[in-house]
Amino acid sequence: MKIASFNVNGVKGRMPRLLEWLDETKPDIACLQEIKTGDATFPHEPLEAAGYDVIWHGMPRHHGVAILSRVGRPVEVRRGLPGDDSDGQARYLEAEVPGLRIASVYLPNGNPVGSDNWEYKLRWFARFNAYARTLIGSGQDVILCGDLNVVPTNNDMLLRMSGHEVRVAFNGEKALGIAADFSPDVAFLDIGLPGMDGYELARRLHALPGLASLRLVAVTGYGQDKDRETALAAGFVQHVTKPVEPGVLAKLAAAYPLTATNAVPGR
Repeated sequence: MKIASFNVNGVKGRMPRLLEWLDETKPDIACLQEIKTGDATFPHEPLEAAGYDVIWHGMPRHHGVAILSRVGRPVEVRRGLPGDDSDGQARYLEAEVPGLRIASVYLPNGNPVGSDNWEYKLRWFARFNAYARTLIGSGQDVILCGDLNVVPTNNDMLLRMSGHEVRVAFNGEKALGIAADFSPDVAFLDIGLPGMDGYELARRLHALPGLASLRLVAVTGYGQDKDRETALAAGFVQHVTKPVEPGVLAKLAAAYPLTATNAVPGR
């Protein structure tokens, strides 16, 4: 089954490009975000003529999500996240298709720290993470598909959804500052970081008060035997070569008795 996601940024104005994309890529299921139209004005007819059954959750001028399927009509399960009946923003639509539970998701992003929109985003993320964990634990095949542009990596999202507290840095100096305050149990480090490389970062992390036994996992494009030997000699307990399959880091984190996890992806 081929599943795809497309932030259309206005479905009515970009319908010709959307139809062209559907014809070129031929997804079995497509999740759309930022349809930017109300429920009554969603242009479903061209999509149905292209062979797709469609459901949508819209609002005028902003946000909005939809699910298209040509492998069976999507049956709506939920529109909007649980936990806040006053939330009127159209950002989440969940459906059953044959053999699969799928959601089209448009996460809130941007917004100045401390603003009302910032606080809304944090509350929304908390509800999303809590509900996603219930879906993961349901035993069903579940796909959360959409515009997840606040997530640095897939593994960052999966670590959070697995119940770990996560912090992210993109260079060594930032990672040291986070680790000093956060006291992580595990750190996932790239080796080819800008400025301070992962080996030097490992040495300096272990020198921080209380972090001498911090478990370090190298996540790197350097995959030769000598690279693994160098990483182990530098104090890493695991060496994982990129690209990393989704869920691998969450499984590694679960192998340790954790209270928190510090994820430090590279570039």
